[in-house]
Amino acid sequence: MAKTNKTKKLSKNNRKIKVDIDWNSADNGYSALYSDKVFKFVMKNINDGYNLIQTQENKPFHCNGKSVLYLQAVKVKSWAQTPEWEKTKDYIKCEKYNDWIKTTPCKIGTTAKVFVKLKSNPYIAGFSMYLINIFSGHITLDKHKEFVKAIQKTFRNKPIRIHNQDVDWFHMKEYIV
Repeated sequence: MAKTNKTKKLSKNNRKIKVDIDWNSADNGYSALYSDKVFKFVMKNINDGYNLIQTQENKPFHCNGKSVLYLQAVKVKSWAQTPEWEKTKDYIKCEKYNDWIKTTPCKIGTTAKVFVKLKSNPYIAGFSMYLINIFSGHITLDKHKEFVKAIQKTFRNKPIRIHNQDVDWFHMKEYIV
């Protein structure tokens, strides 16, 4: 029997994806993020100019146990705030968790936050930065586990969102209705 080539028509929702993740599994959800499904979603959207991966509107997630990440890709070319990581006139004023993560308490805002030392640019932004660093091997399983430990300590059972349209560093914050 001859093989037929099937062309897949892209739906209107090709900028959205649902990722089931278990933050308490042995790999803290690393395999859910380091998957072909997520890789193809990220690369397709980056190639199409949709550089920022964030959570979908009104669909926060939790970082303990099983959760669902409802992600979407959007285009962002510039940010309202572009602070430095370290102490300068304008920098991220949150507690240092380790050399690449900062957490609440922060001097700005009242919601819980986690910042990761991954700076967005017009080509790759927000959660895309974290995912690309997983795919490239820069964020290893051990580094991912450090990240999950930081978000679990910071957010506990609070709902979380990834927006990343205000500040150019990859960050998560508590979702407030």
